[in-house]
Amino acid sequence: MDEQQIRHLVSDVKSGRLSRRAFTRTMIGFGLTAPFAAQLLAGAGVAHAQPRPAATFTPTRMGTQMAKIVIHLCVTHQRAIRASMPARLRAGV
Repeated sequence: MDEQQIRHLVSDVKSGRLSRRAFTRTMIGFGLTAPFAAQLLAGAGVAHAQPRPAATFTPTRMGTQMAKIVIHLCVTHQRAIRASMPARLRAGV
């Protein structure tokens, strides 16, 4: 692949005929690295990908109920362990 073909591919990306992803895959196919392909596009003034917005956490009632169940199971398990311990060991707990 020569410089003229690369310039043609970059112009295809600029015009929207070729996606940035397809361009990068093509460059990788010719043995270049993805960061180098991104630099080629950046040098040509092609915008970078927009970062994905952070997922917002929305608590649900189910989450609260699950937390209560887990706490209950932990407390119950702890009581069962203490009950099965000999009395001399339980005094130190």
